[in-house]
Amino acid sequence: EYWEGAGLLEREAAAPQINFAATTRRRLSTPEVASAADTDPMLGRLVGELQRIFGGVVSQRDSNVFSTLYVTDGFPADMILIAATHCTAQSKTSARYIEKLLLGWRRDGIETCEQADAYLRQLALRAKREQETAKVLGIDEAGLTLAEKKRITQWYEEFAYGPEMIRAARLVAGENEKNVRYIGGILKKWHSKGY
Repeated sequence: EYWEGAGLLEREAAAPQINFAATTRRRLSTPEVASAADTDPMLGRLVGELQRIFGGVVSQRDSNVFSTLYVTDGFPADMILIAATHCTAQSKTSARYIEKLLLGWRRDGIETCEQADAYLRQLALRAKREQETAKVLGIDEAGLTLAEKKRITQWYEEFAYGPEMIRAARLVAGENEKNVRYIGGILKKWHSKGY
């Protein structure tokens, strides 16, 4: 206060208070889900299809999560089913996991079933390329780190290289022939030279 009075310090305006209660995402309660199901028959069909995908009964708690995604968040039923099918194929059947996935897709601009389908095809292609690259390098695919997977994606999508260029870089790498980072450096240098 002394420095402020002497003109040596200037206080910033108080930061606006954030109402976290208003920004927190609220799920529908069981009575709200029942009321919504009475007015929208698609909600019952959605839960029925989810039970078929999961191969069992969807709990009331999970039903509330999926109903919130459909009713409150406005996700199309088909998009929820696409996400559920994708997650089930990976042995992840948690409603909260699927909810997190869908909200992440929305943050990334994936709003339609077509966009979700294209994204999942891209993920499958990336997984195939990672498997192919691991085979070329003679390493275990399961041991690839996230950073190494990003490098491999860069090789194919940014540099437009395929397995033959990766094999050539492996030959040049010598004793580092199984080091993804080292081979990435070689490929990056080649790309900058226009090879």
